[in-house]
Amino acid sequence: MLTTQPASRHAKVYVDPYTYEDPNEAVQEFARDIDPDSVQIERVIGSGEFGEVYRGTLLAPGVRSGSVLLLATPPPASSSSSSSCALPPPASCRPLARSPSPPQQPQPQLSTKRGGGGGGGGGGGGGGGGGGGGGSVVAVKTLRAGHTARQLRDFLCEASLMGQFRHGNVVRMLGVVTRGPAVMIVTEFMENGSLDAYLRRRDGQLSEGALLGMLAGVASGMCYLSAMGYVHRDLAARNVLVDACGACKVSDFGLSRAVDDQDVDPAYVSSWGGKIPIRWTAPEAIRCRAFTTASDVWSFGVLTWEVLSYGDRPYWSMSNHQVIESVERGYRLPPPLDCPPALHTLMLDCWEAERASRPSFGQILSRLEGLQENPRALGGAAGGRRASGGVRSAVYHNVPELLSFPSVAEWLDAIGMAMHQASFQEAGFTSFPLVHQITQEDLLRIGVHLPGHQKKILYSIEAMKAQASQPTVS
Repeated sequence: MLTTQPASRHAKVYVDPYTYEDPNEAVQEFARDIDPDSVQIERVIGSGEFGEVYRGTLLAPGVRSGSVLLLATPPPASSSSSSSCALPPPASCRPLARSPSPPQQPQPQLSTKRGGGGGGGGGGGGGGGGGGGGGSVVAVKTLRAGHTARQLRDFLCEASLMGQFRHGNVVRMLGVVTRGPAVMIVTEFMENGSLDAYLRRRDGQLSEGALLGMLAGVASGMCYLSAMGYVHRDLAARNVLVDACGACKVSDFGLSRAVDDQDVDPAYVSSWGGKIPIRWTAPEAIRCRAFTTASDVWSFGVLTWEVLSYGDRPYWSMSNHQVIESVERGYRLPPPLDCPPALHTLMLDCWEAERASRPSFGQILSRLEGLQENPRALGGAAGGRRASGGVRSAVYHNVPELLSFPSVAEWLDAIGMAMHQASFQEAGFTSFPLVHQITQEDLLRIGVHLPGHQKKILYSIEAMKAQASQPTVS
């Protein structure tokens, strides 16, 4: 039974593969070697840090593939259970609590009865069964051609890390391919892809119980990883994968992101030879790269905000510099629409300026499990999101002075909603006192029908109202 106590100890339980002079030795010790002829590539489902991510089939012993390709860090298959996940039974798909999966060696003869639907990692389509009875569906993470020696080392070290983790809420690696023309990592296939994309596809369609279950699953995986002494450093909804049952599993175990001139991912900013996901990173980690379990807890708070906002971008259109400056001055993200107060309180606890004041993942998991057992403690009315047609009265925490706008038109342009300037003008919303009174019904009436546009406008209005009602943080 996994306890949360080891997370507070300084001794590492996992073995850092970077301590090996030759990363191939770490791979041999911690990862299962897969015959390249056992891997059959089907199609690209995404792009990883190192190269393409494919959906493929891991063939059973005795079945050989005619075409072999690389592997990728994409969406893996269902988790520790070999039973297929029918469509709705949420009870059987509930995220694991504290117990890690038994440390059994993954076998190539995986069940081929995986539930269908969804592609992995943002790719669409395709059923989940695998290989016509000759194998099982897997995700294959590949190393792009022309890779550097450092990229190869990082790739192999990520495989060595994944090979050490055994937990139902951590993506499971099935093995690596090191013989043959390409180096690959093979993982379980996650039918619903990344959590952020999954949430956007189901905007407003999930119950509070389902959202709580997702958060509990991520917290359970992080509780296990922190007890192993592992610091993730890049915990975000994009790095959590969702299986056919809606269970969430932590993924993406690169210890660092090397600066790559071709990498234009706006979520990361180059700093001191590495890349930092500013919007998800604790202030002390940005200032002096002090990454700890406590900084992972901060990131979990942002991930919680992502889940409750159905995949919105944290801090919206603010620049990374504005995010850093605002957070240092005390600004914290406001609660998403219809966010239960108990969950926003949890976020704020994760965002304590003093890292020692933040809860541990064990404490976070206990709180989430308590809310699952007693939904009334959430503090909000259960039911559909946006059911009231308006914005829940927001509680803001140390809101700093943000940008001020000379006109409604310039404000709409700044938040990326310039396409609605004419509608605001025609409806008479030409001054900020009038704009501050806008409700969701008003937006529908003037022609703002897209839920994402409504959220962005209403969030910004609430932030401006909070700024007007609270003193500037000095």
